[in-house]
Amino acid sequence: MSIYYMDRPDFAPIVLNFPGRPLYSGNALALEAVADWTAITAGSEETLVSIYGTGRFSGGLLGFGGSFDWANMASVEARLYIDGGLKAKWTLQDFELYIALNLYNKAYNSGSDGWYYPDVMHPMISPIGGRWNATDKVFEEYYVMLHFIVEFVESMEIRIVNNTSSDITAIVRAIAGYYP
Repeated sequence: MSIYYMDRPDFAPIVLNFPGRPLYSGNALALEAVADWTAITAGSEETLVSIYGTGRFSGGLLGFGGSFDWANMASVEARLYIDGGLKAKWTLQDFELYIALNLYNKAYNSGSDGWYYPDVMHPMISPIGGRWNATDKVFEEYYVMLHFIVEFVESMEIRIVNNTSSDITAIVRAIAGYYP
């Protein structure tokens, strides 16, 4: 697990004249929170990134390694916790639904191993590529882009749940700015 703390800067890229306190631009890069490839055992949940303080998530990358057929894609879940509460969760199947199964169907119907990329992307949450094993009809690596804004006052966490019967790995790269 990677733990980060957000402190307001002594300077601000944008300071507005707000009575009693300055406002900081949440679009300014404060940190990139990274959890490199982390093993997640079968049937467990792992917190990959924790950011404490006041801030604004503005995007990130999720990567998954393992053996993901369509059934297993329903059993791997990314969860976003804001200020201690679960705010969003997506399975790998859910990510595919954002682009109408474009990546999965492209790889599944190809008949050959290799890297596949979707022909369409969702502007906020989208699979961006995967390494396909045509013999077993599974993704061995699967990547998702997150491009939306979430503001937090106390904390933000990204957790991965592995409800498959096999161990998997996951990576997270999250970009955070100062709370506006």
